[in-house]
Amino acid sequence: LHDEKLPRQVDEILSRYHMSEQLLTLEITESAIMNDPDRSLGILTELDGMGIQLSVDDLVPDIPRSATSSACPFSN
Repeated sequence: LHDEKLPRQVDEILSRYHMSEQLLTLEITESAIMNDPDRSLGILTELDGMGIQLSVDDLVPDIPRSATSSACPFSN
């Protein structure tokens, strides 16, 4: 989530292997989001708009899940 080229790179890989976006689920840690929430939200929104499923891994006990899940387009 620190590289703004991530959505384009994911799209290129999916195209190369003729894979549907709906078949891909990316699991994101809350700590990755919280390092730069504004940039992360933009990238996550773009990935969601591509049809990629997003899942949050809330293994960080000191960050309430509501801090990220209300603004981010997570599937689960």
